[in-house]
Amino acid sequence: LHFSTNIICLAILSGSFFLGKEELVILNSWVQEFFSFVGY
Repeated sequence: LHFSTNIICLAILSGSFFLGKEELVILNSWVQEFFSFVGY
């Protein structure tokens, strides 16, 4: 689980360079939904 969260954080960091701020907000909200679903 920690390994997958590291991959997700890395994807967010790399995505912030390629995506605009609007897409980043959508991605961030999706990640928060994912973590609330997992149990974080």
